[in-house]
Amino acid sequence: MSFYRLAKIHIHDVALYARYEEDFREIMDKYKGRILSVDQRPRVLERDRSRT
Repeated sequence: MSFYRLAKIHIHDVALYARYEEDFREIMDKYKGRILSVDQRPRVLERDRSRT
């Protein structure tokens, strides 16, 4: 079964996020998960989603 999760997050403390990322990487690997795309400056193509 496939599952796709879209998220828009703002990282305020890069060092703290790096520690978090190490922990969730183990879980992603366990279930053969993968990150498909990461963009520090995404461009909205359809509509402004900042209000959702």
